[in-house]
Amino acid sequence: MDLKKQPYNLTPYKQRVKDKFKQYLKLAMSCRLLEKYQIELQLIKDAQERGWQKEIDRHTNVAQRVKQIIRDLGGE
Repeated sequence: MDLKKQPYNLTPYKQRVKDKFKQYLKLAMSCRLLEKYQIELQLIKDAQERGWQKEIDRHTNVAQRVKQIIRDLGGE
């Protein structure tokens, strides 16, 4: 008797629903991340106007990371 667990196979319908959900989730995440990216760019501009180098560096790093995540999700 083989006690190994058999892989759980979804029906084709359930697999399509799961795939669609992943697509919607990816889209929602991308939209939020794009908003975050735009906010970071605004904060960089504000910090530049005020001459706050530490804040410029911080927001630049965050913006770069957000942009990388967007690329990883398949955007841009």
